[in-house]
Amino acid sequence: MCAPRAVGPAPKVVTLLVALTAWLHGTSCLLGQETSANGSLGQLSAQSDDTSLLQDLQRRLEAQELEIQRLKTNALRATYDSGFLFQTSDPDAVPFALKVNGRMQGRYTGFSGSGSSQTPRNHFEIERGRLEFRGHMYDPQLQFFYNLDADTDDNHDVKFHDFWINYNFDDAFRLYFGKQKVASGEIWLQASTTLRFADRDVATTFFKADRTIGLRADGVLGDEGQHYYQALVGNGLRSTDLEAADIDDLFVFSLLHWTDLAGKVGSGYSDLAWHEDLAVRLGQSLTYTNQNEAGDSSVLSEARWVRLGNGTPLTETGALSPGVTVNGFDYYLYTAFLIAKYQGLSVNSEFYYRWLNNFDTSGGSVTGDIDTRGFVVDVGYMLVPESLEVMARVDAVNSAFGDTWEFAAGINWFINGTHTHKLTLDVSELDGVPAGSSSPNFEIGQVGTLFRLQYQVAF
Repeated sequence: MCAPRAVGPAPKVVTLLVALTAWLHGTSCLLGQETSANGSLGQLSAQSDDTSLLQDLQRRLEAQELEIQRLKTNALRATYDSGFLFQTSDPDAVPFALKVNGRMQGRYTGFSGSGSSQTPRNHFEIERGRLEFRGHMYDPQLQFFYNLDADTDDNHDVKFHDFWINYNFDDAFRLYFGKQKVASGEIWLQASTTLRFADRDVATTFFKADRTIGLRADGVLGDEGQHYYQALVGNGLRSTDLEAADIDDLFVFSLLHWTDLAGKVGSGYSDLAWHEDLAVRLGQSLTYTNQNEAGDSSVLSEARWVRLGNGTPLTETGALSPGVTVNGFDYYLYTAFLIAKYQGLSVNSEFYYRWLNNFDTSGGSVTGDIDTRGFVVDVGYMLVPESLEVMARVDAVNSAFGDTWEFAAGINWFINGTHTHKLTLDVSELDGVPAGSSSPNFEIGQVGTLFRLQYQVAF
């Protein structure tokens, strides 16, 4: 602190000079104190500005960190696990997954017939070129499945073969809506990937329904999941790819159930797992629909695929009686099936029983029931475990309109020990085919020998 200097006795001039000096000194001290105070205020102001800037930077950093975290959470990870799998980095925060699988069957087909009306075959084809998309969205239990199918014997078109959305309430109850197969035996529901032969047999081709759009429920029951059931209600037996004007206003209903009586049979028919203990599965299915006629008492496109045992369409005029056309009918199909596997040996068998009645007709009347029966048995044995299998098959369709048979044999080479990479050679002796299909290369009335060499690869 500045203080006035002491002044001793002196001449007046000196006294005045000393007083002036003391005054200037005191004034400078006061000015210094004011400057110091102003400087302190400036420093405080600068410190306040720095604090605000730091707070703003902190807020920006926090927002950036949140954005980085959000991007990490929503980011997709791509891996391969029996298919290409895309899923979010944090599946709990953002539950989404997509799995992509593909498959192709390249096939050589040869046919030599004994009748003049038989179409000879000697060609290559792509029977099933498929892409499958499956996964979940919003909730791991809310799932989807899309199956795109293309082949060269169907105008080289790509179709939505199967597609649905399902919700898994638990293992015992899963609910589906979309386009799917109508249960008409186990062989028809079995994925074509895991069939033993290159394709399905004559009897299954005759009796099977097709796809429809509707609701399905299924589930696994029992302490060890040894029971399986499936129930479906849909637009019709074979209403896929049809417009509303081509189908009636009545539903199809189907039920299927199987039980593993011993062991775990697993998927497919070949005993690739080499069951050391006997595994047996027994099941059955029942399908019903009232196939109605059109409003003008004509035949709907939905009904035209049902055939008699001689291959004649049921709705063709004169099929049951001269001049009579069947426009509508009740349709029932019951199947029972048995699958067994033991130490490389495997047996698959299925019995079919179809009956038709309550005919709506024009041009006359038809009464009574039309019953048709059929069966298929195929057997395989793994000569080399997980690699080489020999196989044989017999099946038949028996009705009042004629009987047809198929005898087949072949060999499978499982290149990587699974169905996803295999080579199949089979030969079938056909004694009349009552229902044609491009997938197994069957034509109505075929009598002769059918050769198929098929290479299947899938990811």
